[in-house]
Amino acid sequence: MRREHGIDADCQIQRAHRALAPKPKADQPPRAIVVNFLQYSTKEMVLSKAWSKRIITIGERRIFFDHDYPSAVVQQRKSYVKAKKILKEAGIHFQTPFTKMRVHWNNGVKTYNDAKEVEKNLRDRGYKVADSEEAEGTTTLLERLEARKSSAWQRVTKERREEESRRVRKRLEDFQRKNAVNL
Repeated sequence: MRREHGIDADCQIQRAHRALAPKPKADQPPRAIVVNFLQYSTKEMVLSKAWSKRIITIGERRIFFDHDYPSAVVQQRKSYVKAKKILKEAGIHFQTPFTKMRVHWNNGVKTYNDAKEVEKNLRDRGYKVADSEEAEGTTTLLERLEARKSSAWQRVTKERREEESRRVRKRLEDFQRKNAVNL
């Protein structure tokens, strides 16, 4: 990396690759790039420098730097999106360290363990927060299963099993024939 970006070190990148995600459509932003540094201290230095700059662009595009979280942590962090939006609109400073949310209220800092806790506190403070079920149009798992039961679940009969077996055999034969031609 060059000195002009505030990092004067050999970053010793062990591995770098695109995130394991489907290739985005032309109008969507590109996949994230995951960089594995040889030393943890280098990663922390790069992140702190990037975060201190606030906004980093390449050409016209803004780029973001963050940790590579496991998918369970990413899901937990996504649950805070609604609260983050409300807090940003209200101009209230907040942080999301790992799976928690820290909000800097006028009367002090409060740390929350989940999104429902933040949303409840926002409601108590007079902010308008839509219920999760209303906002997402979700229902309980049992209600979704009941709704799908009639169309998605079918009793397996001997005839159905044989029919499925014939269909699979035919597909396998077609596949083998096609590959034999290509060899």
